[in-house]
Amino acid sequence: MALVIAASGLPTTTVQPLAQILILAALVYPIAGAIRGHMRGAGPITAQVGGLLIFAGIAAAAMMAGREAGILLLIIGYLGHAIWDVYHFIKRKVVWREYAEFCGVLDFIIAVLLAISLING
Repeated sequence: MALVIAASGLPTTTVQPLAQILILAALVYPIAGAIRGHMRGAGPITAQVGGLLIFAGIAAAAMMAGREAGILLLIIGYLGHAIWDVYHFIKRKVVWREYAEFCGVLDFIIAVLLAISLING
């Protein structure tokens, strides 16, 4: 859904759908980590909750900002989440490796499409 929205162009007034999808994407990691038993100890819990708060914060700021600033924040958020995915892909922890690979590529493509949208106005 996020890819379709980004590829077809954002609505002229809101970035809310892509911001909400970024929050949902960030929720997958702590939930999957808990299901897979990778959330034992303070370190993993702190990292996953921290990541969730960072990405949700970026998404919330994007929803409150103007359109251009919101798109810029979403580009940062999706690129950051792509890096988060690469880290989890390499470490083979928290989420399934295939999910991290798929999500990382998808996040990067969305960020590129958002950048194109921002450039094209």
